[in-house]
Amino acid sequence: MKSIRSKSFLKGFCVLAVFTALGFSATAQESSGQNTDSSSEQENEGPDTYGEEKPVKNKTKKKDNAFLTFLFGKTKFIEYDSVPISTDTALGSIKSNKAILVFDPDRRTAGIQFNYQTSTNVLILDKRVRAELANAVNQYLADFESKSLVKNSRKTEWIYGKYKGDLKWGTLAAMLSAEGKPEVLYGYKFYKKSPYFVITVKGTPNIKEERGTYVIQNSIDMQLYMTKAQAKLLSQQLAEDVVQEAISEYNGDNMESFPIGSDSY
Repeated sequence: MKSIRSKSFLKGFCVLAVFTALGFSATAQESSGQNTDSSSEQENEGPDTYGEEKPVKNKTKKKDNAFLTFLFGKTKFIEYDSVPISTDTALGSIKSNKAILVFDPDRRTAGIQFNYQTSTNVLILDKRVRAELANAVNQYLADFESKSLVKNSRKTEWIYGKYKGDLKWGTLAAMLSAEGKPEVLYGYKFYKKSPYFVITVKGTPNIKEERGTYVIQNSIDMQLYMTKAQAKLLSQQLAEDVVQEAISEYNGDNMESFPIGSDSY
């Protein structure tokens, strides 16, 4: 009797394992399909050809009243838009990536969230530094059109200015366990004969007081590459009026979510 029960249990367990494996396979295929579609959409734009004008594509996916929230300690960041970018790799190439635009409703400032190698990063820029980003992009566009961009010079990576930002990083958006104040450089760089507007985030020490054993003590140098259209779109979405409008919309949505009460006299 015990042998029959054991065989019956083993048979049931095998059937459950097969169905579970099929479920994981389907989920993985669906996830793979979604990632492929997203990646292909970003790669379709291609690099800027220096000396040949390309049509500008201002494509941004808006979230219709759907704000996504994630926390860093007591700080709450709200996602409100995204812009396709590229980031460099350890092998010296660049790959498609995405800059998610976020704001801090308490400090009423904004920045970008992006993945870089194995870390998730949130770079917050104050009003002045975001305004300087717009100036840097405009100067880059002018230099591009006048054919005055310089090749093979590292100085061009900070030619439009050096500023300070607030960086928070970790393994996941919900686990940003480190923070620092890196130098942020605005400039440009050539990759395979094509120029890109580049934001360089320099490595910085982790200044958070409570640091665990497994927290990376320093961030690394990171570079974000953008075509003309991407750089222009990023600077527009980080403009002060756009940021404040997004914050006001978010606060309005939050207020509407609470019922309006009344006092009985």
